Amino acid sequence: MKIPSLLKVSHARHYVYLDESRGALGVPDTSDQVARSIVEDYIESQLGVDDEARPALFWIPEELKIEQVQEKFKVDIFKRLQIQKKWFLNMVMIADNDWSKYHQLM
Repeated sequence: MKIPSLLKVSHARHYVYLDESRGALGVPDTSDQVARSIVEDYIESQLGVDDEARPALFWIPEELKIEQVQEKFKVDIFKRLQIQKKWFLNMVMIADNDWSKYHQLM
């Protein structure tokens, strides 16, 4: 099995425009909110995603080393990799359907 990658996400800030005289107000975002948004936005933007087929990405609300993640989330990682395989198959079916419509490689 390939070793998963980690991305540490720090706190962020977004700005809400108030009006011309007051400008914008900085609103803090927790690292959990940012991490969840990164994962969910990416997954929902992909073709072929459904409840049983999606990229094997997830976020956790704590800072761990890769070895700790592999041990603590072993079953979850395995399940997500199986779901990701279904997503890959969906992507191949979408590509095959598109190709069969036009019978062209490019």
